Amino acid sequence: MGYVYLMAAMAACVAGSSLLTASNGMKKRFYAVSGVVVFVISYVLLSRAILTINISIAYAVFCGVGIVLSGLISAVVFKQKMTK
Repeated sequence: MGYVYLMAAMAACVAGSSLLTASNGMKKRFYAVSGVVVFVISYVLLSRAILTINISIAYAVFCGVGIVLSGLISAVVFKQKMTK
């Protein structure tokens, strides 16, 4: 069950990052508030995941997958270029 929580936490983290990007520097309140709420949900789910998964493994996977997915979404959805 820990890996289900971990996958949900990763999805929520990426969604929160995307919502904060869409908020245009916190100018669009709906996206800004939604992004913060989704980030809180993400970390609650991560805390549930580490009850059964070693924190070093869970956090490494959480961060790694989050970085890759956020990069892909920023390139595809927001048309941002990846730099060195």
